Amino acid sequence: MEVDIRWEDSYKEQVPIKKENIILLLCCMALGVIADILFYKKPFGISYPIFILIFYGVFIWRSRKLLKLKPDFGWLLTVPILALSSTYLIFSNDVFRGLNFFAIPILIIAQTLILSGSNSNKWFVALFISDIFYGMFLRTFKFIGKPFSIISKLLRLNSQTQRNKNFTKVLVGLAISFPLICIVAPLLASADKVFEHYLNSIPDIFKTFNFIEIIAQVIFISLIFLISFSYFWSLLNDREQQQNAYFRKEKAEIKFLDPVIVSTILICINIIYVLFVVIQFTYLLGGVKPLDFSFSEYARRGFFELIAVSLINFSILLININFTKQTSKLLNTLTRVLNSFLVICTLIMLYSAHYRMWLYEDAYGYTYLRVFTHSFMVFIFILLCATVIKVWYEKLVLLKYYIIIGILAYMVINFINVDTIIAAKNIERYNNHKPLDVVYFQEISYDAVPYLEKFVNDEKYGAQVRTLFYNKYQALKKKTSWQSFNISENRAMNVLSKYKLNDAGIRQSDLKNYRNS
Repeated sequence: MEVDIRWEDSYKEQVPIKKENIILLLCCMALGVIADILFYKKPFGISYPIFILIFYGVFIWRSRKLLKLKPDFGWLLTVPILALSSTYLIFSNDVFRGLNFFAIPILIIAQTLILSGSNSNKWFVALFISDIFYGMFLRTFKFIGKPFSIISKLLRLNSQTQRNKNFTKVLVGLAISFPLICIVAPLLASADKVFEHYLNSIPDIFKTFNFIEIIAQVIFISLIFLISFSYFWSLLNDREQQQNAYFRKEKAEIKFLDPVIVSTILICINIIYVLFVVIQFTYLLGGVKPLDFSFSEYARRGFFELIAVSLINFSILLININFTKQTSKLLNTLTRVLNSFLVICTLIMLYSAHYRMWLYEDAYGYTYLRVFTHSFMVFIFILLCATVIKVWYEKLVLLKYYIIIGILAYMVINFINVDTIIAAKNIERYNNHKPLDVVYFQEISYDAVPYLEKFVNDEKYGAQVRTLFYNKYQALKKKTSWQSFNISENRAMNVLSKYKLNDAGIRQSDLKNYRNS
């Protein structure tokens, strides 16, 4: 039920201002202040999930009349949003911190649009991307002047109250008092040296204030306030166009590829792939040394080519599925069989690429890029499995499942803790009498610190590890605010603090050896 606040005046009409708009104004101001406390010049940590929860508190209150509690994709997006937000508390991987900085707001905009019914297109339609961009770049600024309009209206309405008249009189009194004080204060200072001392100390109080810093914080708070207000306002007051577009009829699918041509192309491609797959099983997958190449050279030479071919095949599948005309039952079945065979060949190529990368890692070690490449191949593998289902079951909305798989895959890669995998696998290589790249551990997150503890006094790598620990310890000492608390960093600090790594606690020879490495 709408609640109106009305100010009456004998000379003016009654002008209504909704109470919930005033509350939204105050809530968004509070969001700005909270964002300043949690984030201004502070690295993300526990502060991030706290802010997300407060943000959703305001959203749920603002959109309470639009929200419907039902198990749909909109509500299910809560899981990845909260999970990814918690990574700022749990992990310290800078790569994912950067990616999540963009991924989480995109998911939040997608969810708030779906739940409030402000989207023009269904979430599993490609055009939904335009809704996200509209929400990100237009909704956040479209009503940015609205708060000033509400505040101006409040001031105009309030100007007729007796309280405001008294306030005006107080301001007049202060204005008259100021020049009098400027005359009297120096005279009193001349009359009493103690009074003069305290009077002269007043400017020193203002020296403790960094006015540039205060202005920067005010700007930061104002931006958060205005952007959040504009976005929340748009969800409830900018919905007519979106609702009309949402219920429009979907365009019929355009299918223009001839099944005979498609089948001919698939037969030719699949013949080549069969020959390639036979060679793969004979050489690489069979464990036989390929010609004059070492396994590592062979892996490095063919990996990216295989990934490229797999992506080409994936594109061919999508084009065939979406644009091939339906004719006779025989031709339809043949096309499906050939598409399925293309999927099988592509899966074998992916396995070959995976095996090549494993050989390469075994020879040269594990890095972010190599582990992410493995993950990408697994992702393509799952997408291909969903695609082959679409081949035989046409009613399946493929993009819907691609989006779900993509979100789940991104959540998994965040939570498998890539840094610990890299650390564990590289140490496993060392145990198998292969070199350990200690310097690379400086590039990965604090999750690697517990794995390196055993090498602190190692004869070969001890100096490098101690220097690495020293550098990480110095970096962690700078993070003192509770807003930046992080479990991974706290765990690392517990390990590092045991070695009393201060400026005098590390040998110059260690630093020299580290630089030379």
